Amino acid sequence: MTDIIIPVYTSLAVYYLSPLEIIRCQASNNYTWFYLTGKRKVLVAKTLGKYAAVLTDNNFIRIHRTDMVNVSHISSIEKAGVVLLTDGTSLTISKRRRQQVFKMLIRA
Repeated sequence: MTDIIIPVYTSLAVYYLSPLEIIRCQASNNYTWFYLTGKRKVLVAKTLGKYAAVLTDNNFIRIHRTDMVNVSHISSIEKAGVVLLTDGTSLTISKRRRQQVFKMLIRA
């Protein structure tokens, strides 16, 4: 993981986020929610696809059309395809991405 800072523009401010503090990102129509350490979250008026390339290069994996998670914040993965994160969130891996996600996480 490189030491980069991702600028995230909201209607109120510009946040400069380190990939280490981002737990997950969730798409919501043309918006993206960034869930951060410390129970913080930020809403951005850009799609998750706009951030996908930068985040994928920094230890993130897309587990669903609407969800991208930081591999460093995964506490466990159930065989049924549920990812448990360090903040207590559980997310389902889409059936289409399940095999790819398991392969990537085994290599990590």
